[in-house]
Amino acid sequence: MMTPVSDDHTASLPSILVIGGANIDITATSSYENLVLEESNRGVVDLGCGGVARNLAENLGRLGLAPQLVSVFGDDMLGQRLRQSCVDGGVKLDHAITRAGANSDSYVSIHDGKGEMYVALHQMALIDSLTPDCITAIDPVLAAADALVLDANLPAETLASIFARAHGKVVFCDCVSALKAHKLRPFLGQITCLKANLAEARVLTGLGQDAQTHMLLDGLRPTGVAQIIMSDGANGFVAVRENDKAAKIPTTTEAVNVSGAGDALLAGFVYGWAHDMAWDARAEFAHGVAQFTLSSRNAVHADITAAYIHAHYAPVS
Repeated sequence: MMTPVSDDHTASLPSILVIGGANIDITATSSYENLVLEESNRGVVDLGCGGVARNLAENLGRLGLAPQLVSVFGDDMLGQRLRQSCVDGGVKLDHAITRAGANSDSYVSIHDGKGEMYVALHQMALIDSLTPDCITAIDPVLAAADALVLDANLPAETLASIFARAHGKVVFCDCVSALKAHKLRPFLGQITCLKANLAEARVLTGLGQDAQTHMLLDGLRPTGVAQIIMSDGANGFVAVRENDKAAKIPTTTEAVNVSGAGDALLAGFVYGWAHDMAWDARAEFAHGVAQFTLSSRNAVHADITAAYIHAHYAPVS
């Protein structure tokens, strides 16, 4: 029987280094079930902290894993808010970068009344400035990490610099989007655990737009990825490794905002790895983290803890 680790207990836990994007999320959700195009829709506008890597890091921090985050912040008011969100979430920023005179990266998404994203725009100049030289500067930190958690917001040459140093390490990767997933293709054989949705997996495999989950899994397995988490929105996800397979479908939880659920899902699998949970137990815990996140307007649920997920979604076994 595995005992959940308390949120403030980090001794003996593996060292986790998260590298990737941090940005302000501006989320506009329509009051109508369906958006009325070319019209002004009544709705609710939320300003929160996001970025795939930052979301992953905050989730991991709130789950008690005390990760280090390497990202780039502006020195504006929004950048200060981003940094504070990390500190409040238990994330270490010892090696994060602040660019003087720079505006923070931002991500604007429009959602219908069901919480589904209709369209999004992003400004990501700061993460583009995280160059291979920045990775060289943190070489001792990277070398000491037990696991790396990366997102495809990183420039391709920066990813190459990280993977050149990642031999023998556990590496978790999030594709971020179909437009950015291709940057991970050269490194699939070094990725321990890959999280992708169907559109992203189609890019990685080169299979057509009609390729479904089983075909995409078959296409990814020969690349050398050890573990694959394939998400399909409202249809749930499938997670496979070697001969282990777990599939979960969403519960009846009403989605307030779907933007952070995928990041929460991968964070749950990182937590499961850190605590050496069985594959089915990892999937159950990750499913719980994602489901709980759906009930928050923000990309990370401020009240999430490992104890809460174990108590309400994934009993310890």
